[in-house]
Amino acid sequence: MRMLACRLLHWNFSNFSMVLIKSPEIRYYSLSFRPHRKFHSQLQTMTPIETSHSSENQSPRPQFLLYLNKQQTLLSCPIELAIDSLEQFHISQKTRSSLNESWVPPRIVIPTEYGPSLFMPACTTQDLAIKIVHVRQANKERNLPTVPGMILYYDQQTGMLRGMLEGSVLTCIRTSALSALATKYLSRDDSRVLTVFGAGNEAEWHIRAIRAVRPGIQKVFIVNRSVSNAHKLAERMRPEMPKISFEVVENDSVAKGEATREADIICTCTNSSQPVLEGKFISPGTHLNCIGSYMPRMQEIDAETVAQSDYIFCDASEAIWHEAGDFIHAAREGKMREEDLLGDMFTIVNESAKLFDRNDPMIVRLFKGVGGSLFDTIVAGAAFRNAEKDQDIGQKIEL
Repeated sequence: MRMLACRLLHWNFSNFSMVLIKSPEIRYYSLSFRPHRKFHSQLQTMTPIETSHSSENQSPRPQFLLYLNKQQTLLSCPIELAIDSLEQFHISQKTRSSLNESWVPPRIVIPTEYGPSLFMPACTTQDLAIKIVHVRQANKERNLPTVPGMILYYDQQTGMLRGMLEGSVLTCIRTSALSALATKYLSRDDSRVLTVFGAGNEAEWHIRAIRAVRPGIQKVFIVNRSVSNAHKLAERMRPEMPKISFEVVENDSVAKGEATREADIICTCTNSSQPVLEGKFISPGTHLNCIGSYMPRMQEIDAETVAQSDYIFCDASEAIWHEAGDFIHAAREGKMREEDLLGDMFTIVNESAKLFDRNDPMIVRLFKGVGGSLFDTIVAGAAFRNAEKDQDIGQKIEL
């Protein structure tokens, strides 16, 4: 049966769910596939070759693949489009049970001798895609990206590959769009000051994304271990946002405390394994987006930050207790329980207004993001359709 299922998976991936099994004793990964219940009867009666719609005299139509490099991916996916696509997807899910129509298998990790390779598929009622990422630290010496990635976008009906989108930039856009969507529903409308921890690509995109949903932002503090990198980010952003004051924070506890205390919105976008944000400096009414610690060993915020947050949300509740180092560390210190997590992105979009007034100046709200292939697929689908409409974006390749 497993062999049959694997063969059928090649025909129609969306009809199957994937289970990843990792042995704790032996370093191997195995996959098994099982048909979704609504396709079970179809599987039992399916024949290896379907000929009802084929004709010997019918010539196949030419098939084209749309390839988008980094710059073309940027053009096809402005941050506003990414935010809107994620928001509309969650609004369209009238009930939580509607999310069952989306398929999000566990990511597949292949630990090669050069570094891990990750395969992250997902399928919604509209989109089918897989993100492939390779972590190759040695690429620094080759002047190549250390985390090259690509998103493959498929036509669900035909199974044909329709698009290839550059993965790293789309991941940055997707991650910041999720934070922006959380900010739209959880932060105060009168937010004026944004403090960003980090000075890399994620920090840059978070500034753009937060400003898209809170155009009243007037000042941005940039806090980073490397002050020179913080200055470089400020210099890149000033011409793009001339009406906003960008201030680089000195790398000492007093200066970081002041930048934290003054903030209405805080975004932590680092790969730190030690907390960069201390809860004792957070003011009432602050909204937090914490997206950097996506592995158990990582930690951007201290346990006190989690403990003093009145309302806590995440993007994907299924993965949060396995991947979010911030929550794992807080739980170990007795500062967080599972019931403190109020919900995920569905809750934020559809139910948060019933839980509290986002304009309340006394409560602290925390959004924790670890990402996921579902969100990659949603944003990739929106970007592909946008590029397909614009004949000047991308390169068409006949298959």
